[in-house]
Amino acid sequence: MRKILILAMLLIPTAALAVEPGTEAMPFLRLDFSPASLAIGGSGPKTVAVLPFSQPQLVAGASWLRFMPDVSTVNYISGGAAGRSDGFGYSLDFTRGAGEKIYGTDDIPTDIIVKGGVSFAVSEDIAVGMNLGYAGQTIMAGYKTSSYVADFFAAGHYGGLDCWVGLSTLGSSIGSEASGEFPLPSSLNVGGSFAAAESGKHLLKLNFAADYYFSGTFSLSAGAEYSFAQHAFLRGGYRYGGDSVLPSFASAGLGLRFFGVELNAAYLFASETLGNTLAVGLIFTM
Repeated sequence: MRKILILAMLLIPTAALAVEPGTEAMPFLRLDFSPASLAIGGSGPKTVAVLPFSQPQLVAGASWLRFMPDVSTVNYISGGAAGRSDGFGYSLDFTRGAGEKIYGTDDIPTDIIVKGGVSFAVSEDIAVGMNLGYAGQTIMAGYKTSSYVADFFAAGHYGGLDCWVGLSTLGSSIGSEASGEFPLPSSLNVGGSFAAAESGKHLLKLNFAADYYFSGTFSLSAGAEYSFAQHAFLRGGYRYGGDSVLPSFASAGLGLRFFGVELNAAYLFASETLGNTLAVGLIFTM
């Protein structure tokens, strides 16, 4: 019974939850499915607008995230590709999540996100981009919700600093005449990544991100990544969630890159709700 209640709190928009800030519909839309970003507190960029300034011309990857293994397990599988060409960036990704079978039924809660994005550089230092997508959620037979989702961002690249600002997770409200309307967890998002120290094969990068949700809540994320010769990576971070849709957590992770293949892993702790979450992923650079 405890598992069912926890799952309902996080995945089902109910009237009881809707009266409190940070309980918007489809909170899984704000999960970070990239192990490399999750390991630095979820402070990595989540916008296609940064792609015109990226180093690889084409990358593809897949990841697995085991969400809340000690409370109510939800497994997410993600895959996608992103690239750049002549000042343009583009991306396409897909995520599917499956929870545990609801007690006494054959119903398995599922989440789906499909997104595509495009961006272009308006100058040597500034780019703009947007992501458009679809999100769907099935809790049980007869209880399905869906919404179109959009992100609009601008990004800047100045020496060792990458920064971005925009609107995230815009979309139509979820609900009905019986239960009321529940908005998506939309926010104003700002963030940046800075090469803080570099010496020979050693590089230290610092990341930060902040969200002001339209429900009146906010979150802050910060993290650091140390890399050796761009082959080995050590990461750590923290997210302050406050009353937003995702609670606070600390994170740590490792990465290895050889011959165009990168393996990343992240682990969340110091969180009653998200503790023991594990994510692993592969990235292929072409």
